[in-house]
Amino acid sequence: MPFLLAFSLNIFRRDTYTSVWLYIGDNMSKPQSQGNGNAKKVEMIVAAVGIGGVLVLVSTILGILDILNALGLSIFESIKLSNEMKVYIPLYAIMAALTVAFSAGAVYLTRKGFTRYGGSAAILSAVFGLSATLIPYLYKLNVPQLYLLGTVIGACSAGAGGVILATIPQIAKAEILVLSAFDTSVIAIFSAATAVVTGIVGGIFPSPTGGYTHLGDAVTFIVALIFGSKIGMLTGIIGSVVADFYLAYPRWFVTIVAHGIEGFVAGLGKGRSILIQAVACAIGGVLMAFTYFYVNIFIKGYLLAVVSLYSDVFGQVGVSLVISMILIKPLERATKRILRR
Repeated sequence: MPFLLAFSLNIFRRDTYTSVWLYIGDNMSKPQSQGNGNAKKVEMIVAAVGIGGVLVLVSTILGILDILNALGLSIFESIKLSNEMKVYIPLYAIMAALTVAFSAGAVYLTRKGFTRYGGSAAILSAVFGLSATLIPYLYKLNVPQLYLLGTVIGACSAGAGGVILATIPQIAKAEILVLSAFDTSVIAIFSAATAVVTGIVGGIFPSPTGGYTHLGDAVTFIVALIFGSKIGMLTGIIGSVVADFYLAYPRWFVTIVAHGIEGFVAGLGKGRSILIQAVACAIGGVLMAFTYFYVNIFIKGYLLAVVSLYSDVFGQVGVSLVISMILIKPLERATKRILRR
């Protein structure tokens, strides 16, 4: 899904992609064919990173299904687990999701010309993948060795690709990981706003299937559309996790992935027409909802997970989207006037 999203929003631009590979092949001093040959090698490295992330995810899902089967449970029935297992299994699942997210990020960054950042993302992908293999041992989850081996192989594939990518000269220049004092201030203010809106509304409207329904996504959407993906992502993560702690939601680590993706994707609509902004926010919100669905299916069962998904998409995300689209253009104009002073 991250790859389809990237293509649908025209993130992967062929001109940048080609220039990176030609630079890597030192095309200025070597024949075109030789440069393209080196480019193909790098394409294979990037593919290894992506495939490694997917292998970790598939191995983890199969492992979780085996755990449930050993307990006499099925995702196609209502699942009743202990409170501890409702934390351990989602933690195992979300480590695999983080592996995929960072491997997808590595592919995206490399194709944008940020080869060293891409390599770092791939290495982090490997760290999360290897961490996933430790969780069954730490919490005594009976996962077959074959699935753990698949996780290790996938993580090593992503990590090896990341090490190679990190050594390739980076032609795109940008401090994409640096936060200015202004960025930090914006994140702090709007993370607090997200936490307050999420906590107040979530405390009033608990979800019938567990968790809670809120309108904090509206703040995340607005911030992301005004200030971009980086600030949107961090605001979504910090504000939502603080609200989880306030409401004693035990699976706060799922929130990091879900609302981080939501804020990042919504930020891709920065400076665009209101239609593109609505699409970016809608896709970000749906990806957030599907992240929770991915976890809920293993701890609630398919039917309750679908009910929760429906509530998240058409309730929480839908209402937040309407609110943010009503407010975004006046707030964009007001922000520009303030920043010009």
